[in-house]
Amino acid sequence: MDQTFKLRRYNFNTCPFPDNHTSARIASVLEQLVSDREVPVTVCPFYVVTDNARNMRAATRGLSWHERTCFAHTLQLAIGDANVMTPCLVAPCKKARGTVGHYKNSPKAQERLNCCRKKMDEQSLQVVQDVETRRNSKLSMLSRLLELRGSITMDLCFRRWAP
Repeated sequence: MDQTFKLRRYNFNTCPFPDNHTSARIASVLEQLVSDREVPVTVCPFYVVTDNARNMRAATRGLSWHERTCFAHTLQLAIGDANVMTPCLVAPCKKARGTVGHYKNSPKAQERLNCCRKKMDEQSLQVVQDVETRRNSKLSMLSRLLELRGSITMDLCFRRWAP
């Protein structure tokens, strides 16, 4: 908010970042972006929302800005920790990830899966890989495997190797 109580927000676009992602380099690029857009950081409080990466947090700490970590990233990290601390989930999820990796990385396996889907008169679907930083990706992966369960079972019954 400025002196006239007008809310001011600035949203930066992404920019190429070919160099090392050190905190000093990140701080330099952020300062340059603010300078290029003539953002009045000395007139009003300036907040920066980042992920929880140490280099990003260190970069913003070195500046005279207010740093806020992203709640969604923090929540996702907590969910990840909870998954690791739940032993009954670790083995099945690891097996599911292996199955997904098999179909994701092998065009022949994906083609066989599509053929099985056709034989069962079902729509062709891709497996979904879970990614630690993507919200609900483990749920998406497991849900898709349930959708593909019949086709994957059919494919693996006719294959010697099972992931």
